[in-house]
Amino acid sequence: MADKDALLIEEQALFERERGLAEWEATLMEQEQGVVQSERAFKKRNKTLLNLVSYVAEQEANLRRRAEAIGPEASLLVGERLSDDGGAGGLPQGGVGLADQRSVMIERRRELLEIRTALVEEREALVAQRYEAIDQAEGATAEVEKRLLEREREISEALRELITSSASLQSDDDDDGEEDEDEEPASARQAHGPPGGSAPVSSSVRHTQHKSASNDIGREPLEVVGGDVSSDSPKRSEAPGSRGEDEVTRRRKGRARARTNQFRITLEALIDGVEDNHFFAYRDDGPEDVPGVFISTPNLLKVGREVRVRVGLGSGLLEATGIVGWRRQRGEAGGPPGMGVELLNLSDSDRALIQGWTEEHPPVRI
Repeated sequence: MADKDALLIEEQALFERERGLAEWEATLMEQEQGVVQSERAFKKRNKTLLNLVSYVAEQEANLRRRAEAIGPEASLLVGERLSDDGGAGGLPQGGVGLADQRSVMIERRRELLEIRTALVEEREALVAQRYEAIDQAEGATAEVEKRLLEREREISEALRELITSSASLQSDDDDDGEEDEDEEPASARQAHGPPGGSAPVSSSVRHTQHKSASNDIGREPLEVVGGDVSSDSPKRSEAPGSRGEDEVTRRRKGRARARTNQFRITLEALIDGVEDNHFFAYRDDGPEDVPGVFISTPNLLKVGREVRVRVGLGSGLLEATGIVGWRRQRGEAGGPPGMGVELLNLSDSDRALIQGWTEEHPPVRI
């Protein structure tokens, strides 16, 4: 248990570090997008300036040719006026994108993405194995509880049989004794009670009943049938009916405990009409049937698994219990991988929330 707790602590610490790294990467991506926009704006402006430089150079060449055609004095005048290079030499000749450094960084990022992709695939497989292990453990636990309930029923039936037959068993033992036949033994008087009275439960049987009750803390106590223990007793004929009723009660309690002890999983999703999450309805559903929720996720649960869902619908929030009705594996036709959850026990407010949403966004028919 200590090792498992240590693993949970380490996994939680990794979750926090990964979350911080993801936030850092998101900030860096925003900065990179800003740099890309700045570079594009600069290149556009620089291209305009280069075109202007070409135009000015062409105008200057035309001016010098015209001055030469006029005469030496005109050429000298133009040369004095255009003594400098006009500022065109101030433009950056090389690129500003740091192409070499960016190429190296792109290659390193590509290698890292391949490693991270492989790691995510391994983590996804491990998560699926952990879900499978949880389902198997729940199945084994339910089987053990079923056997324990069956054993409890057998013990209860054995205790009833012991209580109803204890007096006759003690009488048989006393008949084998060496006491006087004319005088009724004290043990027999204790078993049969006073003449005409009802037969009390013997002290040994009472002790057995008390011990069984102490081991059944929190369960329904056993009902002890009183009255005469003879074969023609009317009260004894009621014992089989009570035994059947107790068995039904125990089975119901067992199912309730199994449902309560089941590992509950909460699925969270946002339905905004854009993402893959949506409401669905079966083709044979009527107008009064409540649609289910399709939750897009690669981590699939078994069909029939009970879950809780927390779904955001615009400004509303739907929290309900559901059952996994169907699944779509990765690569299957029809859309992304995910699960169709059929909703159970919805309140009037939840139904109104779903109806208001599906009136504007009809559910997908499957």
